[in-house]
Amino acid sequence: MPMLSGTPAQMADFLIHEYWASQGFSGRRWEPGSTVTYSFAESWTAAERDAAARAFSLWSDLANISFRPVAEGGQLRFEKNDTGQAYGGGLDNGRDPADPLLAHITSGLISIDTTMPGWTDLATFGEYGFETLMHEIGHVLGLGHAGFYDGDNKPEDSVLKTDSVQYTIMSYNRASFTGADYGKWSATAPALFDIYTIQLLYGANTETRAGDTVYGFNSTADRDVYDFSLNPHPIMSIYDTGGFNTLDVSGFSQDAVIDLRDGAFSSVAGLRDNISIAFGTLIQAAIGGSGNDRLVANNAGNHLSGGAGNDLLIGGRGHDVLDGGAGFDTARLLAGLRGVTVEEVAGGQEVRGMAQADLISIERIWLADGTLDFSADADAALLLRLADVALGRELEGSGQQYWVGRMEEGAGSVAEGLLGSAEFQALLGGDTSDTAFISLLYGHLRESGTISAEEMGYWTGQLAAGADRATVLLGFAQSEEQYDATADILSGGLWTLDQNAAQVARLYATLLGRRPDAEGLSYWASPDRDFDLHAVAQSLLMSSESEALYSGGDGMLVQQFYRQALGREADADGLAYWSDGLDTNDAASISRVALGISESEEHVALSQSWINNDDPARFGIELSGILA
Repeated sequence: MPMLSGTPAQMADFLIHEYWASQGFSGRRWEPGSTVTYSFAESWTAAERDAAARAFSLWSDLANISFRPVAEGGQLRFEKNDTGQAYGGGLDNGRDPADPLLAHITSGLISIDTTMPGWTDLATFGEYGFETLMHEIGHVLGLGHAGFYDGDNKPEDSVLKTDSVQYTIMSYNRASFTGADYGKWSATAPALFDIYTIQLLYGANTETRAGDTVYGFNSTADRDVYDFSLNPHPIMSIYDTGGFNTLDVSGFSQDAVIDLRDGAFSSVAGLRDNISIAFGTLIQAAIGGSGNDRLVANNAGNHLSGGAGNDLLIGGRGHDVLDGGAGFDTARLLAGLRGVTVEEVAGGQEVRGMAQADLISIERIWLADGTLDFSADADAALLLRLADVALGRELEGSGQQYWVGRMEEGAGSVAEGLLGSAEFQALLGGDTSDTAFISLLYGHLRESGTISAEEMGYWTGQLAAGADRATVLLGFAQSEEQYDATADILSGGLWTLDQNAAQVARLYATLLGRRPDAEGLSYWASPDRDFDLHAVAQSLLMSSESEALYSGGDGMLVQQFYRQALGREADADGLAYWSDGLDTNDAASISRVALGISESEEHVALSQSWINNDDPARFGIELSGILA
């Protein structure tokens, strides 16, 4: 039987109904809003009883049900066994008065062999014994297993793709079953789908941590499990009902991913996908650690602080404050450059327009169509200094894009290329002497063009001793004097067009006859995806917008591409060339033709004005609107 995707609703139905039906029972629950009493056999130690109380508190934080210990005669009894097993369940007495599909639990039993591995260290977060307690209490509350298993587990018994402890502690599958990695550690609190399911069964506890709460380091939460100085291997889902809330992982040195969207997973403490935000829970702030962290905002207007390391802060649709902290930090915004204004303010930048953000200690702004660099350490800044010294000007448009691509070969290669360019040779004017070379560089470095005899002697001496001219050019570019000379230019940001975004933008023009929208451009050009221009073309072709544009045979299709991309009818040779072998019933065949026309020299040149304009006031890709 093929596995189902395992949505929250599918998992909840399985835990509440399908598992119990496979065992010959009905789903069951205690009366919502009730207080269940519990008691222990005499053999349960004080430490074990304390661990059970902590497990109960985590469940009652989530749902409309509470628990109270009594000395004897509790509705739920804890016993011990010597069979190497742990089991628990609720005993029903008739049907639930509010839901006839459910049985009404009136008593329960949990029995555990406490000689099992991991049981003796219940005070240490992340040990298996505490997860076992939470799991068995889950059974008593009416939750079954996440697959058709009981006491053993075989892969064929899993019917949902989310059947792992990443999503529910009622699973027998480890986190690796769904791609997470918890190392040797076990869950420290109920998981994402446990919260969804238990609240479906009992209703939500609407009073849990209703005020401002910090989870993680510097915790103000009312449970030790949320204090990462006490729980250094957190495996949990965070549920909160109000206030201004913060997830603080500042004490971790490993690279982290912190995602504040509800239902999303974060990776901290060297683990993968170990913390989630419960559905409907709002966390407004995140604080990164000393690694190279990735922080993702929700749409409520967040405050993201990267801390140390080279961090990536991804804004949402709200008005975010993105503070990179130490290191080379990037703010990623869902907008194109022409859709925003970026103003320098004390301590950072303000971004207004299609994206709203206050930026602090940010070295790069990453937009849907390219990047703005503000750091002298960026490749774009080094390229600026090299071109300014060699050519006496900033690079622009397609020329700038060419040299940005060359930077991947190294700054030395770019320096050699600039010195070998026709423009530089023309500036030398035929005098190839070392003195003329050094004089030209100083003429670009200083407005006065003055050079002392000592300076000339130093550099000509370097060349005479075997230094090549590219190395000398790099020395000028990396000098403190050149850093200062280009600082004002850098303060406004250096724009670099994203070439993947440019190709996607041209495809929009070719296939849909319009500029791309910011969301579509950001999605298709995102580095989070394996960029495949053919796949982008085929997806756009299969869109309802595309289907409404095209009808007719091969020639009509080619003509439409010509009109939309090139603004003219296809010439006879072009029409014949592109129609040859074109199959209008094959998306791959159509995308091949569309890409050929879209990336033609003619279209690249025509689209420069709205994709890579030389006018700094019009840098960036023009978004939306219909092509004239």
